[in-house]
Amino acid sequence: MSFVKPTAPYTQAWVASVSIPASAAAGYVAGATITTDLSSGTQYTTVPLPSDQYLLVYDVFVTAAPAVDGFVQFKVNNIAQGQSFGPLSQTQRTYGSGRLTMRNNPLVISPSGLLSIAYITAAANGTTAATQTFNISVMFIPRGYKGPVVF
Repeated sequence: MSFVKPTAPYTQAWVASVSIPASAAAGYVAGATITTDLSSGTQYTTVPLPSDQYLLVYDVFVTAAPAVDGFVQFKVNNIAQGQSFGPLSQTQRTYGSGRLTMRNNPLVISPSGLLSIAYITAAANGTTAATQTFNISVMFIPRGYKGPVVF
């Protein structure tokens, strides 16, 4: 994955998708496949972060009602970054609150490392395998940038 050498922050829209097997117990951790470039469809299980830019995660949106309630967790080098976001549930999505907006308190991830995203189930899955998809809004901020950040 290549990154531009920016002089100002820039945003990207990512899509993460997880598969949850049938009969998975509560607490099952499903690793996400992350699409970082929607035009090319390039997918990663870990996204290499640039060494000269911070990553800001400010919005996570569930694209369909979760088949299994759970939490979204961001990891760098397999270490959790901040809290797990959620819980996401069928009821929340039905009433339009499937968006985990973090604009007032975005997750800031330091430069470098391998980013992965996991979905941790809060309930056991039924007898059918499930797929869950999330839209994720991120911003890359160059190290040393002193200007405003607007998202």
